[in-house]
Amino acid sequence: MTQESICPNCSYPLDNEAIYCPNCGQKQQKGIPTVRELVNDFFSLVLNLDAKIIRTLKRSLLPGRLTKDYFAGIRHRYYPPFRFFFVSAVLFFWLLSTTSFSLEMDFGKTNNPLSVLKGKTKKYLLIKEIQQALDEAQIRDPKTYAVLDTFLLRNNTNALSDSSTMEVNLLSGKTFYFKTADLLGLNSAELIEKYHIKNYWDRIMVTQAYKLSDNPAGFSKQVIGHFIWMIILLIPAFALFLKLLYYRKKKYYLEHLVLLLHNHAFAFLCFSIALAIVTFFNEADFVFILAGVLSIVYVFLSMKWYYHDSWIKTALKFLSGIILYYVLGLLFLVGLFSVSFMLY
Repeated sequence: MTQESICPNCSYPLDNEAIYCPNCGQKQQKGIPTVRELVNDFFSLVLNLDAKIIRTLKRSLLPGRLTKDYFAGIRHRYYPPFRFFFVSAVLFFWLLSTTSFSLEMDFGKTNNPLSVLKGKTKKYLLIKEIQQALDEAQIRDPKTYAVLDTFLLRNNTNALSDSSTMEVNLLSGKTFYFKTADLLGLNSAELIEKYHIKNYWDRIMVTQAYKLSDNPAGFSKQVIGHFIWMIILLIPAFALFLKLLYYRKKKYYLEHLVLLLHNHAFAFLCFSIALAIVTFFNEADFVFILAGVLSIVYVFLSMKWYYHDSWIKTALKFLSGIILYYVLGLLFLVGLFSVSFMLY
């Protein structure tokens, strides 16, 4: 057998007149590809992807229909379920991490007392330095001093006084009263040594709390980055619940899983559009409420039209599913924050 009658990609025997290899599908040609062929391959790939995206998005507008098509064998024309879900999720979390809306999710700044204390003390010391510079320059403008005094009163936490302390409850159950001057002046290792913190988990908590107070925005981004993996773990767990809820329907576990992937993908797309609108029009409350309502209605209709239950049965199963979903979501969310805090 000559070299021309063997596929160079998979070594499968070919007829001399074969255009494509029946084994691997590679196009047979002599010599190296031309520039025209490379350009044609590029546009063929782009147009094919665009067509798949458009068809998938259009079909996903009908709740449950994309899942029905998938198990009816109509798959090549649409994005695979996992890919559709993953692309939608990545788009949402990318927008969440890059838009101005993510600034409002700065957990550390709003809830960490040490971050608040550090912020106010820095402002207080800065204003004192300005006052000292004005005194040295002998600038005695009453209005300027009145403004500075107002800022001093707002940011005076008495943090640098020896009597100022902060109560902290650690994981071991012990309560420590740290001097705020130590919290501001010492690093975590020095604080652990000075207050004789022996418990391993207490040491970890103090160390991580210091990191969080120094860069709360970084913690927010880390939580957002881990959130997608929480959803990926939550979906198979909830699919098992649907398997039990609809056991009389004799559906395979994979069917419930794919339906959930399509439903989550639609929800991510809704909230991605909401984030884009918020970025340009700053209408956060209304837009996110609308995205949430659309997602909930979509899930309800997908359950009705995919499982073919009555409206009453679907409503009851939907309500039980919502309750369990939020319970599972809360448990996974606690785990997410715990893991993010420990790894930060």
